[in-house]
Amino acid sequence: MVCYTAPRHGVLIREGDSGDFLVILLTGKVDVIKQASDGSTKFIAAAGPGASLGEMSLIDGQARFATCISTEPVDFAVLDRQALNEVLVSQPSLGNKLLLLLLQLMAKRLRDSGANLLPHIGSSVV
Repeated sequence: MVCYTAPRHGVLIREGDSGDFLVILLTGKVDVIKQASDGSTKFIAAAGPGASLGEMSLIDGQARFATCISTEPVDFAVLDRQALNEVLVSQPSLGNKLLLLLLQLMAKRLRDSGANLLPHIGSSVV
């Protein structure tokens, strides 16, 4: 992994960009924001030290889902797809643990998103 520093208001990940890496925050805080269909910007989450960002694009190769902007100076590490593949080949046990952690994180976020949507769903199924 390679480590970097970004100043306050630095863009770590930009919505719509291609990406084959994830970011692990070491210090500082980041806001995750999403462009709404009406052009407005919606706050999704705040992330701090220990959080990972960008794992969906690392796994599926799709465009970035949201933008991540530092709200204060941050230090972060980057894990790209090539490095992940190298870990999987050279240290399969470690690679499998890392993939399992990523799957657990993504499952938690999916469950949280579903729970947040429930109050906005208008009708019930009988």
